[in-house]
Amino acid sequence: MAHIKKRTYNKKSIEQRIDAAYQKGCLLLAKSMPAAIEKLIRLLEDENSETARKACVDLIKLELTQPRPTRTQEETKPSEPLDPELADRLLKALAQE
Repeated sequence: MAHIKKRTYNKKSIEQRIDAAYQKGCLLLAKSMPAAIEKLIRLLEDENSETARKACVDLIKLELTQPRPTRTQEETKPSEPLDPELADRLLKALAQE
C-alpha cells in the first residue's frame, strides 16, 4: 500500500485559500453581470405583468446593492438623468403591482 502524505494547513494558508475563492467568485459575477442586466431589461417588456414587475424590482435591488466609491465634493458631479423611456417602463411595471 502506498504511503499517503497528510497535508497540514495553517490558519494563514486556509484564509488565503478562502480569499482566493472569494475573489474568483467575484470575478465570475462581474463577468456575467452585463448579460444578467440585459436580460432583466428585456424582461421589463414581457407580456406577463408579474414577470415585468419582478424584473423591475430586481433592477432596483441591484442598483441599491452596488457599492458606491466615496468621492470628495470636488469630484462629485450631478448624475446623468435616467433615460425617460426606461424610467417610464420602470414606473409602469411598478404601478401594475
